Order: sequence, then structure tokens, then C-alpha cells
Amino acid sequence: MRLAEGEFLVRLARRAVEAYLMEGRQIKPP
Repeated sequence: MRLAEGEFLVRLARRAVEAYLMEGRQIKPP
């Protein structure tokens, strides 16, 4: 794997996690 590909995957994973957390917060408000 190239370093650039690894960075891309990390960024994609972070965005996915952030989106998941945002959706979870909207569905289950504190």
C-alpha cells in the first residue's frame, strides 16, 4: 500500500465514524 492510500483510508474512516456519531446523536438525543 502507498502512504497516500493509507492516508485516504484513514480520512475516509474518520469521516464515516464522524457521520455515524452525528447520526447517532440525532437519533438518540442526550
